[in-house]
Amino acid sequence: MKVIFLPDAFFYLEELNHILYYNHYFGSRESAHEYVDGLVNEIVTSLPTALKRDAPQNLLRHGKRYFTIRKSKHTHWYIFFDEYEVDGDIEYQIRHITNNYVIAQYL
Repeated sequence: MKVIFLPDAFFYLEELNHILYYNHYFGSRESAHEYVDGLVNEIVTSLPTALKRDAPQNLLRHGKRYFTIRKSKHTHWYIFFDEYEVDGDIEYQIRHITNNYVIAQYL
């Protein structure tokens, strides 16, 4: 199994570090960075066994499938990806990452 973060998803995670700190969700850059690192680790470790759903037609541009990660009582992360078989191994390409505050009304 291989998990690849495509450029849009990778750049969003970089931006998320800044958003979490500058919007005062976290008191230090280090804690914002730890949160994002934890999210990445959880994506990689839970993707193989996560409950995967087909993306709705209106969100297919973000990826064919998605799964969710609950990071707190109020925040769910939606991970959109495409899945391929390459040389007998599964490759997940993470295309888009967002949370319930942005996308929940579309699912």
